Amino acid sequence: MNPVQFIQLTDMTDSYIKMLDHIIVRGNVCAPRGMKIREIEDAVVTTSNIRETMPRGIGRGMNYKILAGETMQWMAGVSDLAQLSWASKGRFLNYSDDGTRLYGPYGPRSYRGLARAVDVLAKDPDSRQAVASLWTNEESSVTKDLPCTLSWSFRIRGGKLNMSTVMRSWDAWTGVTYDLPAMTRIQSGVAWALGVEPGTYNHTAHSLHVYARDEEAISLLENGKDQNGPQPLVFDGIDDWLIEHDHDPTKMTPQDRWSFVVKCAR
Repeated sequence: MNPVQFIQLTDMTDSYIKMLDHIIVRGNVCAPRGMKIREIEDAVVTTSNIRETMPRGIGRGMNYKILAGETMQWMAGVSDLAQLSWASKGRFLNYSDDGTRLYGPYGPRSYRGLARAVDVLAKDPDSRQAVASLWTNEESSVTKDLPCTLSWSFRIRGGKLNMSTVMRSWDAWTGVTYDLPAMTRIQSGVAWALGVEPGTYNHTAHSLHVYARDEEAISLLENGKDQNGPQPLVFDGIDDWLIEHDHDPTKMTPQDRWSFVVKCAR
């Protein structure tokens, strides 16, 4: 039996490169759907620095249009294949079963759960019931877009909002680089709605893996390029903006604030 492996990410430069190297060196080889991977089972990746969740300064290119599109759609509770297809230059069409929509987008799946999580924690800040499920027991066995994420859950501890994600499958090269900044921004939005600071982010992956096809690109990563300072969160300065526009954020309920988050995302 493989023990749970804990990986602490202090940033997405040196720590991220070390994580990738660890998977390639220590991971077990298997080939789901005939594609070779190196895999760490039951990995727990954690960070307390959610402002440093995008890979920078290592030569890992990012498509920020995809990141922005997915993050906003998840917050808004919607799915727009046309937008993601535009942002990805058609790549997202490869995941559509019919060329017009996606089967497993997170936005429509988490919409009610996120609103419920805010409501639960507004009523009981110590609750352990603030969970948004993204997986059902009736998932298709033939779709090209089966959800990788099973759930998001939230807890307020020590005056901060901690978030935990459970994922069945996590691609450390493609998935981690987009999922971490997108999901921690979900965390920041829920935290703002509740009037608390975001805390620790924990991500449990049943399979944390690297595809053999990506190992060459990973070998070219190099730490040491410009970092450009901490990354802003979605709701930095939003209270000041509301005040400037004649809105008093202190008079908004958590439910009102979350509705504002959703409206902004749409």
